Amino acid sequence: MINFRYHVVSLTAIFLALAIGLVLGTAALNGPLSDRLLSEIQSLSNSNSQLRDQVAELEEEVNSQEETIQDLAPLLLDGRLAGQRIALVAMPGAADDELTAVSQMLDMADATIGVQVRFNDRFIDPARNVDLSDLAARLLPERTPPLELPNESDGVQSSAALIAAVLVAQDPPLPAGSGSAVLTGYAEDGMLTYEGDPDTPVDAFLVVAGEPAVDTNGAERNAAVLTTVTQLDQAAVTVVASHGASGEGNVVAAIRSDSSLVDTMSTVDNVNTTLGQVVTVHTLVQELAGITGGHYGNGDGASGPVPQPTDTPTAE
Repeated sequence: MINFRYHVVSLTAIFLALAIGLVLGTAALNGPLSDRLLSEIQSLSNSNSQLRDQVAELEEEVNSQEETIQDLAPLLLDGRLAGQRIALVAMPGAADDELTAVSQMLDMADATIGVQVRFNDRFIDPARNVDLSDLAARLLPERTPPLELPNESDGVQSSAALIAAVLVAQDPPLPAGSGSAVLTGYAEDGMLTYEGDPDTPVDAFLVVAGEPAVDTNGAERNAAVLTTVTQLDQAAVTVVASHGASGEGNVVAAIRSDSSLVDTMSTVDNVNTTLGQVVTVHTLVQELAGITGGHYGNGDGASGPVPQPTDTPTAE
């Protein structure tokens, strides 16, 4: 009959076997297996150290290249946009440091930044379409013949067309102060902010785009960004620069994949780098010289990181 004493003896035997197994296992690990594990650990440590050194060297090389391009930028851009008046446009999400860097490159090229406009999230919010349509109708300057806007039911399209129209020269001219009146009206409604002089016409638009929207109505927001830059391009020379050309709804990728847009405006997809900032301004030089449809950077649809000699306008 199995009794309590039997259970005690059985449990004792089990724990004794476990103890012997642990002792034997420890002894085995202290032998060749332990040496092998230690050797592999040391090898992995050495490999990681080498990789860290390689990454550090690559970062140092990139930094050195950035510094070299920064030093060359004044030589590459000096005077290339003298006499040109540029509207620097930031789409929602555009990075401030990229805008600042592009602005500095424009200064090196002797361009005048006539006005700087930053569109807010409210401007591309599909829920604000009616508001935008109402603003476009209310702020439309009076002129004979009247200034015509496209598709009044699409608030983004009509508003972007109006903003572009008041920033460039019109024939016949718009009433004095139309640029200030229109931009102030949109600014008061939270659609944008601006600084500079919007009443002296600009020759071109340089657009810095943000990352594509990824929220529930991201597709509509991204479409609104594309609509806005398209309207700017229909009014004057336009270059669109972004940090990368990937992501669903990326405006640079959208331009490059659209047969009706790819040849009418130019794009740069690495404006986060010094090289990309120099190329962005150089591409604007090309556009103003009549060389359209240049696409540069590292993303899909780019012809290369920089314009080729045949893409470069010759100095007069």
